Amino acid sequence: MSRWLVACLSFLLSAALPSVAWAAAYATGGSSPYRNTVLWLTWGGGSQLGTHGVTLNNGDSSSISMPVASGISLNVSCTLANIAGGGLLQSYRPGDFSGDSLDDLYNVGGTGGSNQLIAGISRNLGNSTFEINCVSTLGGAPYRLRGVVMADAESINNSGEFVEASARGTWNVVEMRKNVGAGPYDVTKSSSGSNSVIRFGPGNDNNTAAVTFLNFDNAAHAPGNLAVNMAFSMRGGGTTAIAIGLLVPYADFGDAPLSYGDAMHVVDDLQFRPDGVAVNNTATNINTAIYTPGGLAPPQTDFLGSMGPDTEQKSSYSADAKGDDNFPAGNPNEENAWLAGYRLTVMQAGTQIIQPVVCVGSGSVAGWIDFNRSGAFDPGERSSVAACSGGVATLSWTVPAQVSAGTSYVRLRYATDAAQIQQPAGVADDGEVEDHLITITAPALKVVKSNNAAAGIWNYGQTGTQYTLTVSNTSDVPTGNPPNIPAGVITVRDQLPTGIVANWTGTHSSGSWSCTAGGQNVTCTSSQVLTASGTAGDSSSFSLPVTVTAAATGLLRNHASVGGGYDPFNGGNTPAPGEGCNDANHCTRSDVTVPATRVSYAKRANTAGPVAVGATVSYTLDAIVADGNSRGVLTLTDTLGTGLDFANVTSAGVFTCNAANPLLCTLPAGTAPGTYSVTYSASVNAQASGQLVNTVVGTGPDNPTCSANCSTTTPVALPRISVSKASATAGPVAVGDSVAYTVSVVVADARTTAVTTLTDTLGSGLDFGSVSNAGGFSCVPGNPLVCTLPAGSAPNTYLFSYTGIVNAQASGQVRNTVVPSGPDNPSCAGSCDTTTPLASPLVSYAKQASSGGPVRVGDSLGYTLSVTIARSRSTGVVTLTDTLGSGLDFSSVTSAGIFTCNAANPLVCTLPAGTAPGTYSLSYTAMVNAQASGSVRNAVLGTGPDTPSCTINCDTTTPVATPGVSYAKSVNSSGPVSVGDSLTYTLTTVVSNSRTNDVVTLTDTLGNGLDFGAVTSTGAFTCAAGTPLVCTLPAGTTPGSYSLSYTAVVNAQATGQVTNAVLGTGGDNPSCTINCDTTTPVAGSQIDYRKDAAATAAVKVGDSIAYSLTAVVSRSRTTAVFTLTDTMGPGLDFASVTATTGFSCNAANPLVCTLPAATAPGTYTVNYIATVNAQARDSVSNAVLGSGPGTRVCTTNCTTTTPVLAATVTYRKSSSTASPVNMGEAVDYSVEVVVANSQTTDVLTLTDTLGAGLDLQSVTQPGAFSCNASNPLVCTLPAGTAPGTYALSYRAQVNAQAVGSVRNAVLGSGGDTPSCSGTCSTEHTLAEPRVVLEKLSGPASGTEVRPGDRLRYTLRATVERASLRRPLQLVDTPDAGLSVDALPTDCVQQGTDIVCTLPTGTPVGQHEFVYQAIVNQEARTQVFNRLRGRYPDGSPPPECGTCETQHKVISDFALRITKTASPRLVKVGDLVRYQLAVENVGSSNWRDGVVVDTPPAGFSYVDGSMRVADDDGAFALASSQTPLRIGAVDIAVGRTATISYLLRVGAGVRAGTFINQAVATADDGSPLSNVATAEVRMDADPLLDDSLVFGTVFDDHDGDGWQDSAELTGVRVQGGFAPSAYVPGSTTLDRGDGPQPLADASAPLLHGVQVGVVHGLGSTSDNVENHQVVIRQRLRELAFTDDFVLESAQGHRLQLDAQGASSMQLGGEAAKGLSAAEPSVHREIARIAEGYEVAYVIGNQGIQEQGIPGVRLATVEGLLIETDPFGRYHLADVHGGDARLGRNFIVKLDPATVPAGSELTTENPLLRRVTQGVPTRFSFGVRLPPSPQAAAERAELTLGEVLFAPGSSVLRANYRPVLAEMAKVVDRYQGGDVVIAANGESQALAFARAVAVRDALQAEVAEAARARLTVQLRTNVLDPHSLVAGVDAGGALLGNVLFETDKAVIDEAFKPLLAAIAARLEQMGGGQVSLVGHTDVRGSHAYNQALGLRRANAVFEALRVQLSPAVQQRLRVRSEETAATRAAARLQEARR
Repeated sequence: MSRWLVACLSFLLSAALPSVAWAAAYATGGSSPYRNTVLWLTWGGGSQLGTHGVTLNNGDSSSISMPVASGISLNVSCTLANIAGGGLLQSYRPGDFSGDSLDDLYNVGGTGGSNQLIAGISRNLGNSTFEINCVSTLGGAPYRLRGVVMADAESINNSGEFVEASARGTWNVVEMRKNVGAGPYDVTKSSSGSNSVIRFGPGNDNNTAAVTFLNFDNAAHAPGNLAVNMAFSMRGGGTTAIAIGLLVPYADFGDAPLSYGDAMHVVDDLQFRPDGVAVNNTATNINTAIYTPGGLAPPQTDFLGSMGPDTEQKSSYSADAKGDDNFPAGNPNEENAWLAGYRLTVMQAGTQIIQPVVCVGSGSVAGWIDFNRSGAFDPGERSSVAACSGGVATLSWTVPAQVSAGTSYVRLRYATDAAQIQQPAGVADDGEVEDHLITITAPALKVVKSNNAAAGIWNYGQTGTQYTLTVSNTSDVPTGNPPNIPAGVITVRDQLPTGIVANWTGTHSSGSWSCTAGGQNVTCTSSQVLTASGTAGDSSSFSLPVTVTAAATGLLRNHASVGGGYDPFNGGNTPAPGEGCNDANHCTRSDVTVPATRVSYAKRANTAGPVAVGATVSYTLDAIVADGNSRGVLTLTDTLGTGLDFANVTSAGVFTCNAANPLLCTLPAGTAPGTYSVTYSASVNAQASGQLVNTVVGTGPDNPTCSANCSTTTPVALPRISVSKASATAGPVAVGDSVAYTVSVVVADARTTAVTTLTDTLGSGLDFGSVSNAGGFSCVPGNPLVCTLPAGSAPNTYLFSYTGIVNAQASGQVRNTVVPSGPDNPSCAGSCDTTTPLASPLVSYAKQASSGGPVRVGDSLGYTLSVTIARSRSTGVVTLTDTLGSGLDFSSVTSAGIFTCNAANPLVCTLPAGTAPGTYSLSYTAMVNAQASGSVRNAVLGTGPDTPSCTINCDTTTPVATPGVSYAKSVNSSGPVSVGDSLTYTLTTVVSNSRTNDVVTLTDTLGNGLDFGAVTSTGAFTCAAGTPLVCTLPAGTTPGSYSLSYTAVVNAQATGQVTNAVLGTGGDNPSCTINCDTTTPVAGSQIDYRKDAAATAAVKVGDSIAYSLTAVVSRSRTTAVFTLTDTMGPGLDFASVTATTGFSCNAANPLVCTLPAATAPGTYTVNYIATVNAQARDSVSNAVLGSGPGTRVCTTNCTTTTPVLAATVTYRKSSSTASPVNMGEAVDYSVEVVVANSQTTDVLTLTDTLGAGLDLQSVTQPGAFSCNASNPLVCTLPAGTAPGTYALSYRAQVNAQAVGSVRNAVLGSGGDTPSCSGTCSTEHTLAEPRVVLEKLSGPASGTEVRPGDRLRYTLRATVERASLRRPLQLVDTPDAGLSVDALPTDCVQQGTDIVCTLPTGTPVGQHEFVYQAIVNQEARTQVFNRLRGRYPDGSPPPECGTCETQHKVISDFALRITKTASPRLVKVGDLVRYQLAVENVGSSNWRDGVVVDTPPAGFSYVDGSMRVADDDGAFALASSQTPLRIGAVDIAVGRTATISYLLRVGAGVRAGTFINQAVATADDGSPLSNVATAEVRMDADPLLDDSLVFGTVFDDHDGDGWQDSAELTGVRVQGGFAPSAYVPGSTTLDRGDGPQPLADASAPLLHGVQVGVVHGLGSTSDNVENHQVVIRQRLRELAFTDDFVLESAQGHRLQLDAQGASSMQLGGEAAKGLSAAEPSVHREIARIAEGYEVAYVIGNQGIQEQGIPGVRLATVEGLLIETDPFGRYHLADVHGGDARLGRNFIVKLDPATVPAGSELTTENPLLRRVTQGVPTRFSFGVRLPPSPQAAAERAELTLGEVLFAPGSSVLRANYRPVLAEMAKVVDRYQGGDVVIAANGESQALAFARAVAVRDALQAEVAEAARARLTVQLRTNVLDPHSLVAGVDAGGALLGNVLFETDKAVIDEAFKPLLAAIAARLEQMGGGQVSLVGHTDVRGSHAYNQALGLRRANAVFEALRVQLSPAVQQRLRVRSEETAATRAAARLQEARR
């Protein structure tokens, strides 16, 4: 059925139907912002929303009745009338046709068929006209409807269809549902009489629709009922529909919750924005992209805040009071009269609050605050009603006592009629209502609980356990405000967990808290005021001591809660604590774990075993109690196994034990945590076998567990047999002596299991004697002696003893050895090899003189020499050398005996070798000659191989008779004498008997009080003038009397008497005969004194006067204290003593100074200072008085008087107020008076006269002045004012008479003639007026506007300081997009400017000009308005604050994108942040949009960096990131989305500018916006775009052009000997810091030793020994192998064969010539007691190719470079050329800057290719010429025999200086060789001399030189190869002269030398003997090495027999083959 047929049927059916009334309704859905504004008339009945398809007739109506306020309803009724046109009118559902669009804007229930809002009237085909008449009442009274609405309800086609409305008023197209591209949609406005007509159509029948509003003229309302009439017509080619609505009630409603009632304000000022459709009967196509509809605009006046209200149909009840604000969506917040975030506090109860409210208009404002949060505005909660003035109404409230915390509401109402806003609800005829959510804040408590459990654990029995609770205020509101609001009581409830109890009784106090406990519940209260959060006192803490009981176990959770203190939570009550209390702040908990007590036990044996029978084994049982005290008794049961007997409990600790087997020990319940031990012992009994086992078991309630070993096993030892041997005869022994030996066998641990046999073999030189004690042994006498110990011998010590007889074959020593054997493996535990030295002959000698003296010249003396030989015959000649001293001549040998003598001086007598033991004597005589003096002396010295020693009197001395010497003294005066007197003394000496043998010395010491004068007569004496006086009489003086005289002067120290004494000394023992000590009396002292003052002129108060007191002491020292008393008169104060000489002073007035007794004659002073005080007038004086013995009367200068200056008075004036000053401003003045010299004598008067323009306000600080407080201001300072500075201050005010400046002056007068000292008048210029301009707009600047919107501008000028002195013009330049309404008074239009003038004399204050402007069609994206000020006379313009307003205009642009990048300057690797601002400037929301952003080439997106801030914050980023496609972007109309992300600058990006583009696109990719760009710039990066040229100039030793390193790294050595030969634990490694032992599981060298680095030579002058590494080890035998190898990381492989010959293989860098290292190894062998010590000396002879400093290089660009101290250089930022190809670069070395003779080994110049970002090396090799090397210097000093007495090794004392000089030479060379000839006497004596010399030098030379000092004995001092022996730091040196060529047998002649060396080594406790020199240059290296080793063995064995066992172990003998010897041997081998 066609739509036309349906329409016809409907018409036929409706012909007889009566009229029906239906309801009107508001849309609930759709995108229109006017859903709440338009009341749609609905048709067809059936429900409030109508029924689709119902035929409509005249009289049908649509009406509504809705409550708008309490008891007030709005009733609207509209009726159809005058239906014409012949067609049926039917109700219509917008959306019924798919092309409809009205349902998209307005609907109920959805769009299309779901739309239940039947708001359309339709017809099918043809034309229809009808009228609608509406009438409205509000509360029963006629109500003026503000406007009507028409919309096309069904899509209009382009075939002549239209809908049209006609009414009195103004039409405005407010909405357009566009479908751009679907075809035109025309709107036509015209006039018909007094009506305005609007027509929609033709259209395009494709989802387009328009809505228009009409603002009724006043004439549209019928008189009386205010009814309105509208006429409508429509024409359709098919179905056409029109929808009609009303703008009703067109009012503003409140949006607080329902309980606060309804407040309705009619919006009487209906405003439209221009819709761009002219009233000219011409069709306008509005379905274009550029068309912008009009719309409702806010009212321009009479509203709250900065923007007029929008309108609603009713109150928008909402909890956040934003129901009005939030609709329509995107609507600017027009409710902004109240301060956002406003808050009250409960502590403001009883106070007044004042709040300014922004408003526009001149009406009244009232406000209500729900203080008690009752849900209603109570009468007492209303503010005062305030007038809106100057844009503000100031409201005030008195806060009631009952204020409830939480969210509440404030309601503001504005109306021109104040009577209409006396209540919070009701209707007002205009204005606005605003509801706002506010917060009434209160204290907010929080409780936090903690405990002191370590790691969350408490243990049972633990003490000091406590909880700590902290209550804090998290709000900024305190918990009280005394005295207004008392402190709120805070209550904490605490629920203790089971097992935790309170540890107090009664009441527990902690801080401000008081706590009580009842069971597990604790309640604590406090009345402390907690301050605002974040301030001191905002929290309070207290502690709860608790006890952990035995019931506590596991996790214990403690709950606590807090309440009160005005905190509204839980009604102010503290909630019950527990699991149900879960508020984060008011509830808390504290968890602690109480673990179950853990008890564990363990056992340990303190005796490790194996143990022997009878041994005691100690055991310890440990019990560990943890996690609390034990809760029961612990029992440990320890059962001893077989083989053990319980002994005793050695330490029970806290255990209780039974002391039996099994052992039971108990630990009591309640034992605190810890480890408890019990120790007991058990004895190993006879049943012990194999091992001993026992076990402990623990039992008890705490379930003890074994924690470790609870069973012990101790092994039982096998029998141990150790053997040792000792000799009771220490030796040395002689032939025939019996040597006693004892062999000890110790059986331990267990009985022997078999026979033990001991075999003792006697060595050469011993015969078996007898077994002296066999003990438990069975012995078979003989050699060897065999003794056996039977099996089963119990543990014990067994001995047998025997003797051996020294026979004729004994030589050097006798030795024997015992060897144990048997199945029990007996071993030698100590020394089983005994050695007893054989005694050498003992030779001694003595001497005796015939007379003891004294003797005289000519007397004859007889001497007897005797020699005694003991132990054995002498082995060599005994020589006695007797040297006669000075004073003796040899006479004759009177008896020679068996001696042979030479009869000369010295007398030499010899006793032949082989002389039998006995005493042999000889006698001779000598004569005393003339040289004898004091005594005569001679000495005998015995020498020979048997080292004869002196026993007695080998040096005799016989005294020679001495002369007699006496002396005396006299003085010329008997006194008394005074200081300065001179005395003459005479000394006399008498010599008798004979000439003096010695110098006679007279020493005359002057006593205290005497100074030496001069020697007046010396006679035969020689005198040293001084004190003491020393005079000498020479030795040899003949008998006689000898005198001398001298003078002495009495000095200041003399007192009482002066004395002096003479003393004679000398070898002749002079003696005093008379008066050698003289005494002379001294006269008494005398004292004079005086006084001086430094001041010569008059003084003033405050001055200091310096005084000087002088005392002169004469004659002698004082005998008592001398006192000076100085009394200062009035006007003087004592200050200080500045200096004293000898005096002590009291520092007070009077000043008392004392000079002590015994003060020496002289002048003594006291200097002090006195200060002139305020009482000083005219003059000041003081006097001094002296007292004490010897004081004389003061006759002059003992009183001083100093005049005082008269007072001077000066004054000056100043002001602290800076110019300029303002009218009415206060000016502060200060007057300062300075009184100087002394106090004033008269009153000082200051008269200060204020000039015109000043009024006196007050004297602010009078100080010491008295003032009258009027103009003129008169202030006085009294007479007698002390010197000082006196100030007064006062304040004056600039009055209206002030012109230009204000001035005043002060004048002083009085008897002290006051004078002005500076500025005494002041002047202040008056300030210029200050004008500040400001521009305001409504709506505020930055607000979005649409064309047609009205803007209100305010030009404000604030005049300050003074009224205007010239006219001021405010020049305002409106934007071209603004149409200005009428101008205010005093404003004119001048071109494009508005000029408003403030005239001259405009007073201080704010002055405003207000005008309105409408945004017109010329407005672009924004409208600007600028204000500036100017003065017509050209003066500088006034200040301007906010002088520009800017309003964004919503235009027809769809989307606008702006883009930024940061940073703008980038480098590779940087992150660049791009930000896009996408602005929707169209007329519809943009949903699911796409923005395409194309990054620059080489820039990559950083994953996860995208951020989109759009409507919903969601977005979708496509997987492809070139370009970036950002989808799902949502932007509402007028909003902006921000897109930000990061791009990383890639490595391939080079310098340049890089642009990033972004555009918004449609689904098909077409652009919807402008293309936004952002650019960044990249500069060249020196690291990536430039190159680095660097290199080295080096000494190329090998000329290969490469700088080779001589370092050896990764050095490893291995092998070289048989494993069986190694002595364990003997390997050391010496890197130059001493031997360090190596870990020695087995021979380290066999497994390989990591040596590491061996440094090369730094230069040709360096020494290999400085860097060598030495590995030492010991071998039992020299079992070398061929597999020793050294390897390095450089590829060296050096092998050493068994003979020590080396071979080298090269690989790696070494084979390529890239290493300069040259490793070397040589082997050194020394003989030691254990066998041999082998040293592998590893060296590196390679020389480093070092850099050459100071070499100049140049580039073709002209750059010059010089190498640094290491030969290095570099050039940075070298241009790298093309990025792909690079470029050539040349560097040349300047040959003139290298040493002459150098040879370049690389090309010069060097050409290399440099590339961007790649460093390039340019290194030059230079082979430097060889430098001459000076031979290493070593000092060699030759020492003659003269240093020693003949046959003696004792250095003569007079040659000690020679040694000191030698030491200097040794120090200079850091060592050296001292050579002694070894050709005159025995080698033993020569060696002893060498030792003596080295020991003496050792004490003289520096520490560093001692190690390199040797003393050598050579047969030829010039030939180093003739070395016989020597001494060095390590021990001794031996030359090869000891051996014949190719022999290793020591020449017998050198046996004594070896004995001497052995003695030296014994003395040193060991050492090294080095065999120095070549062996046989004719032999091979291997041969020589073997020969040297044999010789070392020979020397070792020869020395060992002469050394004690301990020293033998520390003896090393090595053959030291020199490098020259090794080189010669290798050369010899090469020749073969």
